[in-house]
Amino acid sequence: MKWIGSPNFTKGREGKSIDRVVLHWIVGKLESADVTFQNTTRNTSAHYGIGDDEVHQYVKEENTAHHAGVWAMNLRSIGIEHEGGPDLPISDLTYATSSQLLADICTRHQIPLDREHIIKHNEVRATQCPGTLDIDRIIRDAKKLLEAPVFTVGVTDQTKLEIDGKTEEWQAIRSELLDKRRALPELQSRADQLLGFISKWVEELKLPAGSNLVEIEADLAQYLPTVDTMQKYRDAIEGVVGPRNGDNALLQALSDLKGDSDKSIKDLTDKITELENKLTNRKVLFALPLWKWLIKIYPGEG
Repeated sequence: MKWIGSPNFTKGREGKSIDRVVLHWIVGKLESADVTFQNTTRNTSAHYGIGDDEVHQYVKEENTAHHAGVWAMNLRSIGIEHEGGPDLPISDLTYATSSQLLADICTRHQIPLDREHIIKHNEVRATQCPGTLDIDRIIRDAKKLLEAPVFTVGVTDQTKLEIDGKTEEWQAIRSELLDKRRALPELQSRADQLLGFISKWVEELKLPAGSNLVEIEADLAQYLPTVDTMQKYRDAIEGVVGPRNGDNALLQALSDLKGDSDKSIKDLTDKITELENKLTNRKVLFALPLWKWLIKIYPGEG
């Protein structure tokens, strides 16, 4: 990625979250976008431009690029330009590079890879842009990238990985995750009973929201370590097999990867060490819905 920069942007996002990616075509080569986005009289820009395997960045993602023609969409989106035009077919390499960039952006900002969130410029305002750009192809290829393993090495039950400073074997990780998945429905049922009891207490008995519910709050707290541990195991498995939708898919991917065990011990050791180094300082953030309920029940108590 090459930083080009552009004076045509607005600092910040006015508090808006990024939840859209708008795709454009340049109607020319990547170099013409470089020149256009330096022109202050045009006051246009995008966050990125792609031409074959080159990626140019014009505006930082935390800032608002002037690309969509609708200010509200500018605030919530990232704009990507593609080398191409009526007399310049979009190359396969440009499509491949775009898919890689889109997969990276959607992963970092947790944007769903679908046509509701990845849109064409002409779906925002009346324009010919992005012309013949095959947006469905880019989304489809980006999804394939996210489904692919981070690396393909043999994984056995004895393969070890460090989680929160503790080294565990994959067999133990998989077993722990399965056990907690089995226990979750019962825990959820218990939580529902407790929440129903709270509702009855507060609503039917007309008690104030700040009534003495300490015992129930403590009872609910027992679920946090369970769910938090599950998330750590999910993160660890995703570190090897890549993102998957659901625990079953994660475990299946790990099982499939175990069959590929013909790599050398040195290759496996190097890759696991690399992965351990990446995960050592990794933060795990997981929002338990139960606490949202508690906050709703105890307004003002944080």
